[in-house]
Amino acid sequence: MAGTPTPQRPIPAIAMDQSPRSSSNDVPSSVQRHNGFERPFSRDQVISWIGHSLSALCFFIGAAGIYLCTGEGGVEEEHTSTTVTTMTLVTIALHVVNSMVLVTAWRSCETMDPAAPVEDSLPNGWCGVRLSGPRWEKTRYCALCRKPVPGLDHHCTWLQTCIGKNNYAQFFTVACTGTVQFVLQVAYAALSLLWLHSHPLDDAGGFRYVVEGCLIVCLVISVPCMFMYFVLVGFHLWLMILGYGTYEWMLRRRKEQRAKLEAKKKKKTGDNDEVSSTSTGESVSLESSHTVVKVGDVNLEERDRELTVL
Repeated sequence: MAGTPTPQRPIPAIAMDQSPRSSSNDVPSSVQRHNGFERPFSRDQVISWIGHSLSALCFFIGAAGIYLCTGEGGVEEEHTSTTVTTMTLVTIALHVVNSMVLVTAWRSCETMDPAAPVEDSLPNGWCGVRLSGPRWEKTRYCALCRKPVPGLDHHCTWLQTCIGKNNYAQFFTVACTGTVQFVLQVAYAALSLLWLHSHPLDDAGGFRYVVEGCLIVCLVISVPCMFMYFVLVGFHLWLMILGYGTYEWMLRRRKEQRAKLEAKKKKKTGDNDEVSSTSTGESVSLESSHTVVKVGDVNLEERDRELTVL
């Protein structure tokens, strides 16, 4: 009907996890995605599953091996150490508790539909945490998931789902507990390998190499993951201080980059205009001097002609 306003579609927004690269899985699908467990899985998502699971498995095998070999009544009676045993038990206990929180938050973040109304999915918030404010009231459209998401912060390729008002608390919990997991694994594996270097498990036979190999694999996987989590958590803490989300940050950054490019273009155009005006002035002065020379030549020829006649 004439005069009826056309409803506006939410602004499309695609904001990855602070990563400028893209993969084939980042291409928008024609089918709407409801949660992170729907296929197709992204490459980053599978890598995160393997990294977390394999490093944790190697950690528990290595820690259990050290406990069995160095604990009271263990294989290595000569190298029985209360300090190493206590460190192993405390680290295992912390790791188990942290992993339970991590898996709970990860499962909630992955299975929840970020586009669903918050009042229906989480009426009391997640663990009592309820997000409010202008940042979480805006609804934006995610081109990868093909749906509008309330409070869309970004589309996470490591979880293959949108992060919005519904699941940002779970996402941030995953980031924090993931950091704790890899910090524990790096610290324990590094200290254990240093201790094993000076106290080799000779009586353990071939099991010694299994323990050392698991600790090395755990350390190799955990070090880069730990730094990646540091960057992720630090970035989101910084955004909290600034008071805006990932999407707003990307818009501001893009605007600043465009302003810098325009300033460079204007400066380059101004320099070209200045060079052009300078070249024009020089050519005019050269033509003027050349004309003067010609006039001088003509006068000299006339004087010679007059003298000849005389």
